Amino acid sequence: MKKADRFRRPPLKGLFKLHFQPTGGRSIGALVTNVLNETGHPMREKRMAALLEKYEEQVVDHRILHEVISEMLDGGLDDRSKRGRLTGDWVIFEKAGKTRRYLTIATHEERNDDQVYHRVIAARQEMDA
Repeated sequence: MKKADRFRRPPLKGLFKLHFQPTGGRSIGALVTNVLNETGHPMREKRMAALLEKYEEQVVDHRILHEVISEMLDGGLDDRSKRGRLTGDWVIFEKAGKTRRYLTIATHEERNDDQVYHRVIAARQEMDA
């Protein structure tokens, strides 16, 4: 996954996020997102073109389909991972001296930073009580 980085826009500006891979059924969505985000990358396109050219004159069967799909999924995830570009859900935290205070998690489906920020405020209040 990516290294921890800071949010740049209010209301989460200044807080940090650390990506993690969700589990269960939601992990499928995260995997698909990563694969789709890789589409169009020159390295990915070059490898896919070479693979399709390899089978250009052949009748497509399950073996060929399996190889193409595996390259799209596994190869795409591997390439994205090598570049540190895998994404997932976020653990949101702040730094307090040398300590990290983990405040909440957020998903990519959450499009409302204000909702996430309200959870951050609630977590801070609970920790400081």
